[in-house]
Amino acid sequence: MPRPNKNFEPKKEALAKLAFDLFIEQGYENTTITQIMEAAGITKAGMYHYFSSKEDILDAAINYGASRDAEKMREDMSSLRAEEKMIFLIKGNNVQNEFLQKLTQLKRHNQNSYAAYRIRERLVHVYIPIMEELLREGIEQGVYNIQYPRQTAEIFTLCSRALVESNFLPVASAEDIQLRLKTFFLMMKQWLNPSPRHAEEIMDLIEKIVIRIHTTEANDDGDGQL
Repeated sequence: MPRPNKNFEPKKEALAKLAFDLFIEQGYENTTITQIMEAAGITKAGMYHYFSSKEDILDAAINYGASRDAEKMREDMSSLRAEEKMIFLIKGNNVQNEFLQKLTQLKRHNQNSYAAYRIRERLVHVYIPIMEELLREGIEQGVYNIQYPRQTAEIFTLCSRALVESNFLPVASAEDIQLRLKTFFLMMKQWLNPSPRHAEEIMDLIEKIVIRIHTTEANDDGDGQL
């Protein structure tokens, strides 16, 4: 029976990091498997020992950065109450790890690429469990009155990110953006049933972020936290 390779995961992680640097430098679509192999100094057989495709490498890189960011977020929020955690998440107060900063950089510079799509998709999947934990804690503390916390976390996360991310929704005028915000706030009140003070705090923060993002995108390809 072959012995398990204890170095498999560290080597796979290092290879994903190296490949990701090439994706950032050259663009995901412009980077080939051969270039990754040459940069890593491995053969084709060695590459396929760890990854089956370039898409597989990208997914590994995204999972690495996102999972570590989620760990950091939970650590930073551990002593906060539910209301404070919600504000923390909306503000984006967590200090992104170096790898997640690279993920964000790649997404900003490749908005319409497969890589940007996969990053957006994976980050949503990472943040939903964190939001669910927050909502369940808020229910226990009497902050939120929610019947279906998991489903509410899914919808709330998807809708909030759609407001601040490019390419989720059609390009909109300033008036339409304000109507989107108004609609989101009405739904948010029904979903969470927060206190008037907490609802106002959430709404003010989200509105400021959305306005800042769309103002930035008018001059450059900006991106939001939330």
